[in-house]
Amino acid sequence: MLYDLPVGRVLVLPTKAPSGDTPDTGRGKVAALAARLPGTEPIRVTVGDEVLYGKSTATEDNVAGKGYVIIRHSDIHAVL
Repeated sequence: MLYDLPVGRVLVLPTKAPSGDTPDTGRGKVAALAARLPGTEPIRVTVGDEVLYGKSTATEDNVAGKGYVIIRHSDIHAVL
C-alpha cells in the first residue's frame, strides 16, 4: 500500500486544472482509497479516476516524493 489512510479518506495526486476551473476546486487522480465510514453510502470512485474536489478541506502531504492531497469521500464533487 502506498499510504496508510484514515477511514473515510481518499488520496489524490493533483493535476493541473484547466483555466475554466474555479480556484477553490482541485482536480486530480485517485491514488488510493481507505475503507468507508460505517453507515455511510459507498463511494463511487476507483483508483485511477479523475475527480474534482474541494480544496478548502484538502490536506497536503508528501508521499514517496510526490505532493498528494488527502480528502474525505464526501469532498469529491464529481468524477470526470
